[in-house]
Amino acid sequence: MLSSLVVWPFNNIIADPDADHVIIGCHVTIGSNAERPSNYSNSDFTSDVGMLATCAMSLMPGVVYENLVIIPDYQGYGATHGEIHPYLTQELTARQVIDGVRAGIKFYTEHLKHKLEDNWTSLSVGYSQGGSVAMAVQRFLEKNNLTDELNYKGSVCGDGPYDPLATLKSYVTTDKVYMPVAAAMMMNSLCKTNPRLMGKYTPKDFLTQEYLDTGIIGMIDAKNMNTDEVNDSLLRYSMNYNTTDTEKFCMYRKAKLDFYPYRQDVKKQYKWESGNMTSYAKASDMMRPELINWMKGIQDPAHKDKMEALVAALNDNVLHTNWEPATSTFLFHTPEDEVVPFVNYENCLAAWKGSDKVKAFRCEGVTQTHVAYGKMFYLHDVSKGIRAIFGNNVDKYKFEQTLGGL
Repeated sequence: MLSSLVVWPFNNIIADPDADHVIIGCHVTIGSNAERPSNYSNSDFTSDVGMLATCAMSLMPGVVYENLVIIPDYQGYGATHGEIHPYLTQELTARQVIDGVRAGIKFYTEHLKHKLEDNWTSLSVGYSQGGSVAMAVQRFLEKNNLTDELNYKGSVCGDGPYDPLATLKSYVTTDKVYMPVAAAMMMNSLCKTNPRLMGKYTPKDFLTQEYLDTGIIGMIDAKNMNTDEVNDSLLRYSMNYNTTDTEKFCMYRKAKLDFYPYRQDVKKQYKWESGNMTSYAKASDMMRPELINWMKGIQDPAHKDKMEALVAALNDNVLHTNWEPATSTFLFHTPEDEVVPFVNYENCLAAWKGSDKVKAFRCEGVTQTHVAYGKMFYLHDVSKGIRAIFGNNVDKYKFEQTLGGL
């Protein structure tokens, strides 16, 4: 039993509230159950859920589209808050989102007694984790011949981790993780939801004991803190703010457990530049040496079974392999994203080079950080993709454009 937020136009704003289209909203990574889309009272306009909700009214030149917007909570939140969230488990999440869309349409048409216009179509939209979910929805619909059921026309994806293996390798090779909770969420989910790892391995097989001693897995499973609060808790642990025990403080500092937070005051102190950002956590503080070495190509036979299982599990969730989009795909990414490495975008382009269905935008000259660009994505770029797909004018966009600013 899963839960979703459903948003639709209503009678006292427009004369005809029947929806012209369906927008499948895919939300960003959340840590607390309170952030789930179905708890809409906890959102505001500046959140991705708030901005997705405004897509119920879509402005186009000379036209106003009324849209049915369906934003599933994902497994592990809302009705299933007692279960693990299968973070970056792409196909499972895509299947569940599609089921949520079916349920949302049924609610709209049978319970509310509205209808979808005869020529209605749908698309998926998301940023960050939501970007990968939006693409995973597209991939699942196309590979299983389900696009006609939802009159599906494509996706609008921003800064998504479409390639979890490349993402992990980037963390390791740079020894930088700007949002340290993400590493634990990835390993926790894979060990508890992927058949290659379930019952064989636990996060302890891939994460350092020092990192686990922070209580990170318990924080994730409890779902009572958002990701900023988890990262702040990691900082307090590593800096040992809550004790006057000088010896204990020095022990933590000697261990160099610098699990820095992802929060506003840090972003104000530092301008992100490749190689110069000092507010990263170290991948080597969080991940076991054999994982670090394996990702660098140093493969110890003693860890062969474990590491091959992990790599296979990560590869299970790479979206650009064994598939090329058959419907329109708008792909946006800022090259200086400090959370989701740019290699995710580059690998999609390499796999789909020459595709007339993919419209890719290298977003430079705008706000660079992951969260800041996410707001720009929803305020500007989403409307570009939605207008193009619903307005049937996708062909005017070239494969790759550089956005030089607004």
